[in-house]
Amino acid sequence: PDFSIITVVSRPEVYESCLLKSLSATRTGHDIEIIPILNEKNRYSASNALNIGIDVARSDTLIFAHQDVRLLGCWFDTLTALVAKA
Repeated sequence: PDFSIITVVSRPEVYESCLLKSLSATRTGHDIEIIPILNEKNRYSASNALNIGIDVARSDTLIFAHQDVRLLGCWFDTLTALVAKA
C-alpha cells in the first residue's frame, strides 16, 4: 500500500459513522491500507495501540487518525502535496 491509516477504535459506531464513512467516500488513486486497532475494553493504552498499528502496517507512510474524525473531500490531495514538499 502507498499509505497506512492507523486508528484506535474504542467506539466502533463512532468509527464507522465518522472516519470510515469519510474514507469510503474518498477516491485517491492510491492503495490505502486501513488499520483499526480495536480497543473497546481499553486493553491497550493509546500509545500501545498505535504501536500495534505501526507493527502491522505495510506502508512506509503512516497516517494516524482519531475515530471521530470526518475527512473532507480534498484531504488526500492536500496531504500528498504537503508530503511531496517535505
